[in-house]
Amino acid sequence: MLVHRAVSHYGYTVASIPEAVRYWSSVFGAGPFLLIEKMQLDSVSHHGESCTFVHSAAFGQWGNLAIELMQIYECSPPSLAQRFFPGPMPLVNHVAFLSPEPEADSARLDEMGCRQFMHSRIGPVEARLHDATHTIGCAVEIHRQNDFIEGFFTHVRDIARGWDGRDPLRPFSG
Repeated sequence: MLVHRAVSHYGYTVASIPEAVRYWSSVFGAGPFLLIEKMQLDSVSHHGESCTFVHSAAFGQWGNLAIELMQIYECSPPSLAQRFFPGPMPLVNHVAFLSPEPEADSARLDEMGCRQFMHSRIGPVEARLHDATHTIGCAVEIHRQNDFIEGFFTHVRDIARGWDGRDPLRPFSG
């Protein structure tokens, strides 16, 4: 089996997080969304080379599914930008999961032809993105499983319980 892990969240590239949140919350009842503005990544690479990836992300709950809405401000080189903007937005960008052994899962994806194209780290959050567009239509994101990221997604689920629809976009203060 390639990678047998539960999906953590689905990621979408959007033109505007506030507009996307308005839509997702009013049409689907998803939310509330926690906004992390212009993430300051500790490190980010594309095929092992330093790159530019400036984005904001909003995380919310849609029923049992966690959703990430990403607004990208700067992304280079062009080969990386093409991974995030292959067509008109909004679009499914990635499906993500948490892994206790991300190196091994990443190697398995590489062996199956889903090559890693990006690696990033911000504090305790480490992510590897693999090109799986030829198999599932989007990237696969592997997060190193740890207490911080598990706690973050538990918090996203918890604030969605009993949410009354007010304040669908909130700053994340973590």
